[in-house]
Amino acid sequence: MNLSRKLNAPKTFIYNKLIESSIHDIKTSTGVELTPEELKGYEYSKTFPSGHKATIHVVDIIENELYQFKTTTSIREFMTTYKIKELPNNRCEVICTETIESHGPMLKYNDMLTGAVLGWSKRKQLKKILDSMAATYNKE
Repeated sequence: MNLSRKLNAPKTFIYNKLIESSIHDIKTSTGVELTPEELKGYEYSKTFPSGHKATIHVVDIIENELYQFKTTTSIREFMTTYKIKELPNNRCEVICTETIESHGPMLKYNDMLTGAVLGWSKRKQLKKILDSMAATYNKE
C-alpha cells in the first residue's frame, strides 16, 4: 500500500501525533510508559480485539521525518513507514508505505487478491486518521 496525503499542519505536529499514538499503544498493551527517545528498537507484544497476537518492533525513527515499525504475526510481516515532508505555509505531506510478506504461497496469493479488493478501504481509513490529526492542530 502506498499513500501520500497533504495536510494543513506542520510536520513537527504530525510527527509528534504519530509518536504519541505509538507510546499510547505501548502503554495500553504492556503498561510500560516510554519517552520518545526510548522508542527506537523497542519491541512489544499486542493482542488485537479479534484475538490475533502480534509482535511490534519500532525499526527506525528520525525526529520530525520518519517513523517505521514492523508488525509480525504467525503468518505475516508488515513493514509500515511514515515519511513526513515539510511544505510551505505550515503544511506537510505524509507518505505512508506498507509492505506485506506472507509465509507461504497460498497466503501470498490471498494477500494479492484481498489487497486489490480491500486496499482502497485501508487507504480511506488512513486518510481519515491523518485528516483527523491535522484537524486537531487547526483546533488548537
